[in-house]
Order: sequence, then structure tokens, then C-alpha cells
Amino acid sequence: MGEADSGPPGHLIPKVVAAEPALARFTMKQLGSELHARLRAGAIAPSDDRFDDDVEGLAALGRELLLRLDVDSDRFSRSNAAIRFEAYWGGDSFGPTSLKDETVVELGCGNRNPLSVMFIFVMLGARRAIGVDLDGVTDVPEAVRALARCGGWMLTDPKLLVRSFPITREQVAAYLAATRFDLAKLFAGDPSGVDRGRLDLRQESAAQLGFGDGEVDLCCSSTFLEHVPDVDAVIAEMARVTKRGGRGVHIIDTVDHRSYLDAKVRPLQFLETRTTDPIVFGCNRMRPQSFEPVFERHGLEVKRTHVWRRHEVDAATRARFVEPWRSMACEDLSRTGVTIWVRRR
Repeated sequence: MGEADSGPPGHLIPKVVAAEPALARFTMKQLGSELHARLRAGAIAPSDDRFDDDVEGLAALGRELLLRLDVDSDRFSRSNAAIRFEAYWGGDSFGPTSLKDETVVELGCGNRNPLSVMFIFVMLGARRAIGVDLDGVTDVPEAVRALARCGGWMLTDPKLLVRSFPITREQVAAYLAATRFDLAKLFAGDPSGVDRGRLDLRQESAAQLGFGDGEVDLCCSSTFLEHVPDVDAVIAEMARVTKRGGRGVHIIDTVDHRSYLDAKVRPLQFLETRTTDPIVFGCNRMRPQSFEPVFERHGLEVKRTHVWRRHEVDAATRARFVEPWRSMACEDLSRTGVTIWVRRR
């Protein structure tokens, strides 16, 4: 194959697929989905005369994908787990340098790879780590194998996942030895290899958590709060279950999420829609600065806010918005991605 010419993101272009030019019009997602469907349907079997050739070609593809897809946006990637852990821990200026005996909870952990980041906390000594989501896991064996990969990275070199947290792989091994995790079973996708007393998934509403008052040391979330219809109720519940002096970290993405799937949708286009519905196109439309007073009102002191993404908004763009956003400052509207660190008073 020749070198790729520039082209629309996510597309294969003719020079890359010169041997099969008819495939150039398909997106990577379409081609990948077809390949995935065939693999799951058992299209490759040892009884097939082409088996050896298929395996050799697909194995090379698999190795290349592992390298190319180690990106922040893939929830199964090492990069995603490392970034989320670093944010949740907050560094030694915010988080403790020992997590021993802590209880950690991630709200809105998702249904694809819900527990990998929580497993990292267990491998750092946390007593319990629990993911909370309304949905069940879509593919249990795949999610379990993701735990095994995290275990492998941590036992190889903890800095692959916990870049600045002070721990050695010998300490990780000791923490794991004190649990009932079975890494061999995890690598096989067998959920019985999970120590459910240390790592668990709960299907419940974030507005009605099954934890006692002050039971949680760290309550965190990633791209969750922008999807909540009643933010006040959820943050009040966070405050209830977090112990005094406990911590909270929340990564919030406040763009119109349709823009991730449709390039024709502008990042803040949903602010042009006139409706009283609390959720519009999957999001509550709250702006980043609007979350901070809610945390404060419920006794969660905002210690730090980091703006990690902006979309510039000028007066002409703002004029298309409906109220209350039309009256907001352009600078406030331009902030579309934030991480907020809080501490329970």
C-alpha cells in the first residue's frame, strides 16, 4: 500500500486501498463494523482453506490497531485510562499519596468498559471501587478482558497508567495478592475472576445512590453530568455520600454531542433550540460555570477548575442562541470542556 493522501477524518482514500479502489468510499467505521461482524459470526475458522492467510493478515492488522487506537477517545485504551485516573486522583496537591482503605465511586461509568479505571484504584490499595450506571454491561467478556489488560500494564510498569502516582510494581503485586482477583480468568473474559467485594458495578440512579452518609472518599465522573436532567439532585446525593474532607472530580463536556457524529452540526447548535425540556439532544445544556454554584450550595467546595477545551463564540453566533444563553458573555459561552475538583466541607 502507498502512503495516504490527506482526506476527511475517518475515511480510507484511494491511494491507501489501491488494490481495492471500490472500498475507498467507505468510512473506517463502516469497514471496521463489517470486519467485526464477520469475526463475531465465525467467518474465520481453522477448517477454512484460507485460515492461515487470514490469520496472518488479521494478526498484523490487530497489532497496528493496538498502536493506532491508543487514543484518549477510546474507552478501552491505555491512554484513556491513564488520563481519567490522573484527573480523578488530582495529583498529590489534591489527592492523597496513599489510597489504602479508600472507597472510590465513579458515576456514569458507562456500559462498555465500566470498571477499568476503578480497578486501577484497587491495584493502588483502595478498599473498594464501585462503578454506577443505569445500564448493564453490553459485552461482559470484553469488559472483563479490559480489566486483565489494566492488570498487565500495572504489573509491567505502573507508570503506563499512573504516571506520577508514587508506587512500584512490587507494591501493586502485593495489593493484588491481598485480593481474590484471578488474572488468568480475567484474560479469558471470565467474570468469576473479579473480586466483587473489592470491585463492583451497581445499576442505580445517581440521584438515589445505595451508599450510606459519608461512606465515600472519592466520587468522580467523566462526561456524565452534562447528561443529567436534575443536576441539583445528583450533586446533592454526591455530597450526602461523600465523607467530610472527601473529594470529588468531574470531567464535563458541554458541547452539542450530535456534532461528534455529524460534521454539519455546530458545537453549540443546541443552544439555538427553543424548548423547556431539561434534556435536548441528550444533554442538559448547562454551561461549565453554572455547575460550580451547585457544588458550593451542597457543601462541595470548588478547589480548582481546568478549562480543557474552548469553542470561540462571537456576537453574531451568540445572537442565534435562545435565552438564557443569548444574554451570557461570549467568554463564558466559549468554555465547553472543564474538569472540576471539589472537597466536601
